[in-house]
Amino acid sequence: MAQPSKPENANLQSQGKGSNTGGKKSKLPPAPATGTAVNLAIAEIVLRGLADRMRGKVQADISQADAHKRKSGERDAVDGRSLITSVGLYGAAKLARRSRAGLGLVAGGLLAKSLYDRGKAVRERRAKRGR
Repeated sequence: MAQPSKPENANLQSQGKGSNTGGKKSKLPPAPATGTAVNLAIAEIVLRGLADRMRGKVQADISQADAHKRKSGERDAVDGRSLITSVGLYGAAKLARRSRAGLGLVAGGLLAKSLYDRGKAVRERRAKRGR
């Protein structure tokens, strides 16, 4: 069986002298393994592990907040949500997932909304003090 041949510039690129680096060594750290498939597998394992940890943390925080809400008698945020609101939130989530521009638009809208709400709360507090 014939072994696949390496590209002619493979040794040059591994020494940092390939055409992509302009004769300079790359400033990126070396990959953990030499095989691309191994590096992808390592990255996938790390990312999945981090995602699982974050998901567990968020679920724990949500269940703790839910327990606190039940004790204080607060109503659910979902209660009273209209169909139009639900469809709008679904659309915003889809838009944010599909593209970076959509994510930026949705994140910007959420930031603007939170800043507006904070400003409104500050104005209400000032109005109460002024009475």
